[in-house]
Amino acid sequence: MRGTMKRALLAILMIVLCASVLVGCAQTDIQVKVNPDGSGDLKYAVLVDKSLITQNESDPLSDLKQGAESSGFTVNPLEQEGYIGFEASKKVKNIAKETSNDVFLGKIGEGFTLQKSFLKTTYKLNTDIDLSDLNFVANEKLNPFVQAAMKQVKLKLTVDLPVAAMSSNATSASNNGKSLTWDLKAGETNHIAINAEQYSPMTISLLGIILLLIIAGAGMVVTQRPELLELENIKAALGLDKKEEQATSEVEQSQVAEGTEQAAVTEVVSESNETPSVVAVEEPASEATVETVAEVPAESSGSADQEENKEG
Repeated sequence: MRGTMKRALLAILMIVLCASVLVGCAQTDIQVKVNPDGSGDLKYAVLVDKSLITQNESDPLSDLKQGAESSGFTVNPLEQEGYIGFEASKKVKNIAKETSNDVFLGKIGEGFTLQKSFLKTTYKLNTDIDLSDLNFVANEKLNPFVQAAMKQVKLKLTVDLPVAAMSSNATSASNNGKSLTWDLKAGETNHIAINAEQYSPMTISLLGIILLLIIAGAGMVVTQRPELLELENIKAALGLDKKEEQATSEVEQSQVAEGTEQAAVTEVVSESNETPSVVAVEEPASEATVETVAEVPAESSGSADQEENKEG
């Protein structure tokens, strides 16, 4: 595949040399869009000046087109502002698992990692885009001309993130740090490094609520503290603390007294419950007294009869 890229771009460069066009003759824009879930859109466009295509019967981009199609990209012709070429696009469910033989983005997945936790999501890209095959040093005759033409080929990589990058080695950044751009150099291995973090909105909300509750509780304590101190000072000045202690001791003493009285009443009640047994013992004596009283009238009636007989 490197040979395919080498032949295609060499054809472009030779067209440039033959036409003696040294400014803005060809350009390649590579775009990688990273979604929050780790999926993404891969796309790149290869454009050359229209005049360079019309001067040649064969299409110098045909090898690149075939390579993109074999890697699962959808290839469509592209024409804009005097340039003609093609655009290759592909949607992937997981950028980290994307591996193919594509010239530009075949190894993009090898350096991409997505880490999720309760607090945050981390996006990292640490990979190389190897364009070293375009360094035709071995051909000493063509090398000066090819090197001059290669400088006119614009190779650009843009990575769009869901959040702003914390750090990167990008050439430039836009969209508040979410869009990073590299100016790639033909004939070299271009290192790409990105580190971005996205904190969970729900987690941030929960932490915010907890923090507000802590602040509110601390505020209530601080607000009520002077009032409590002032109340304690007033009590101390008026001697209310001692009075409260005396009242407390009096209440305790009264409770002890009440407990003593209740104990005495309990003893009396228990003694009164024993009285019926004593009365039962004295009952025979009362019956004897009744019999004695009954005998006395009988004797008095007998003496009365004797007196009546004497009178008679």
